Amino acid sequence: MSLVQPSFQADLVTGSEKSSAMGWWYKFVYNKKHGWENLSKNMFLLETYCKSKSIDYIPLWCDHMGEIESTYWIADTPPTKIQREIFGKDRVNKVKAPKGHPNKEGHKIIADWLMDNI
Repeated sequence: MSLVQPSFQADLVTGSEKSSAMGWWYKFVYNKKHGWENLSKNMFLLETYCKSKSIDYIPLWCDHMGEIESTYWIADTPPTKIQREIFGKDRVNKVKAPKGHPNKEGHKIIADWLMDNI
């Protein structure tokens, strides 16, 4: 007895076809809401896994990116806002490198904060 093979198999898609499909997705379908939901899903799943393994979970959020907007995936542990809650208003501009990423001093402050809160 022979099996009928489907006309499309995902493992036969070439790199250029995948690239083309991803480009189409991001150009015509994807929007900011998809991004927020994907981020929230990842945070929710990571939190759930950590709880199941009794691992400390401290989510951090770069609050210069905006507020997390999710409808479906809501984690129990709200993320700690790096700029507002760890750096504080007075210090935030002193610890930022270009594009808002923390500089060396900023990373040290975050690491010290994590060590104090684990």
